[in-house]
Amino acid sequence: MRLARYNADRLGLVRNEQLIDVTEAAAAAAGGRGGPPAIGDLLIGALDIVSDRARELGKWGFVQLHANVLLRSPVAAPGRILVAPQVRSVRDSDLPGWHPGGPVAVGPGEGVRLADPEQRVSCAAGLALVVGSSIAEASRERALEAIAGYAVGLHAKPLGVGLPELSGGVASVTVLGPWLVTADEIEDPDGLCCRFRRDGDSDDAAPEVALSRDCRALVAGASRLQTLHPGDVLLACGPGPAVDASMGDTIACGISGIGEMRVAVHAG
Repeated sequence: MRLARYNADRLGLVRNEQLIDVTEAAAAAAGGRGGPPAIGDLLIGALDIVSDRARELGKWGFVQLHANVLLRSPVAAPGRILVAPQVRSVRDSDLPGWHPGGPVAVGPGEGVRLADPEQRVSCAAGLALVVGSSIAEASRERALEAIAGYAVGLHAKPLGVGLPELSGGVASVTVLGPWLVTADEIEDPDGLCCRFRRDGDSDDAAPEVALSRDCRALVAGASRLQTLHPGDVLLACGPGPAVDASMGDTIACGISGIGEMRVAVHAG
């Protein structure tokens, strides 16, 4: 199932090019198993119940094209965003140095906002793993049981400065989208391919490449550092160089089995 947040906090079921309004399904989260989770994103914590209700509402909900709406982050309130940097080779893929991905997540429709028109950002893209249940000290073999779904992730970090207050008011930001694909639709997240480029770059300069990440090891490793809760996001950046972007640029990033999002860099 593909679920999108859009416009004024609406919830939609994505089917090909169509977006079916199933906003009423979000109310099911408040009555999830044993009530809402004590910690974490409410909707993600009750995603199985919300999905069942969305499937039912999808039979008669209002239909429009998802190209005609403003897509927001599929995770409304991530407790934390952890980024595992890009890797040089497959052998390095299970040795991440996690770092924060910014205080909030935004959607592709909101883009990356710059307060300073001269500011440039370094962008890295990859697979966003959305945690669906609390997990700590997980084994590699069972780590993916805690994952609710997947999205495309883009991490944009200001260039040339170390502190947000020195970067023209721009802190690092993580863009999630275009929607959440539930875990049951992705048989093997390690086998996905990523394409990532700035508008104007040639296709040859940005070919589709395998993500080459051991997602089970990444989740298990992160859970040993700290307890993960529903709505936490782990961004496993793909191989290859980061892309520098400035005001007016648009970054396109897509992952097989999930979709593609286009992210504009514009004035804040």
